[in-house]
Amino acid sequence: MTEAQKITLDSQERNWQNFCAKHLYDWQGICSKYSPQGEMFEYFESLRSFSGNEERNLITQNNEYKYPDSRIVKKAWQINKLTDNLADGICHSAIPSMRALFFDRGAAVWVMKQLEPESNLMVELVFESEKSRSSITTHYDGTGNLIRTVCIRENTTGSVSQYLSTGIKLLPSRNFRDNWQGTLTAMTPDLQVSSSVPTQLRFPIVGNETFYFPGGTSVSCPNQIKIGNKFSITANWLLMPSQLQQLTVNYDESGTFSLVTLELFGFLDNN
Repeated sequence: MTEAQKITLDSQERNWQNFCAKHLYDWQGICSKYSPQGEMFEYFESLRSFSGNEERNLITQNNEYKYPDSRIVKKAWQINKLTDNLADGICHSAIPSMRALFFDRGAAVWVMKQLEPESNLMVELVFESEKSRSSITTHYDGTGNLIRTVCIRENTTGSVSQYLSTGIKLLPSRNFRDNWQGTLTAMTPDLQVSSSVPTQLRFPIVGNETFYFPGGTSVSCPNQIKIGNKFSITANWLLMPSQLQQLTVNYDESGTFSLVTLELFGFLDNN
């Protein structure tokens, strides 16, 4: 085995272990969907359960959605380490063109590898902390227009009342103070992870549309994407007044997924 092959296998194993370490729980919460104009048009209770066999080489995912009109929708998949843990991320049978990349701290992204002409594009950015998760998904149609954003707030305690109590409508703004300092870690499409470097908060992204969700999450994403223009989608989660996580997914001019970065911030109060 060459050194390059060993590095690839080590990266695949690390990606799989990060998935198993932070995400194999019963995640119960609220999923809410928003139009490009920021209007909430659908919500439902969401249960996303991930469980593994004893060897943790076969993961079963069961989703259950409970709608306000009492409808219940169930879906199930399996993720097999042997066939689905690839050199460019974990493959999901629901959308084979997508890959999942997991950081050590629990943050993750599900990305489509390539923007194809006349094909939809979906990107999900996932934050995790102390067995709570916040996920932001952006959806684009075949002409590259943003058609919806989706926010899912989850925990492992089995309670969804806290999410309903904080509301489901978008907020008009969120006050990001100026003095956020942190570290940035990058991961390439072949799962190679960089060393952390110092960084400062840059949000929202100039030229993007920005949506402020309840529960401390925000996303800044293009209103329109197309091959020939590089673009980025950035989401963050304000866990508490002095703690912020941020993920950015980058696509290059050819419409190819090129990089994901994770930034971890703390707020420095110099007063």
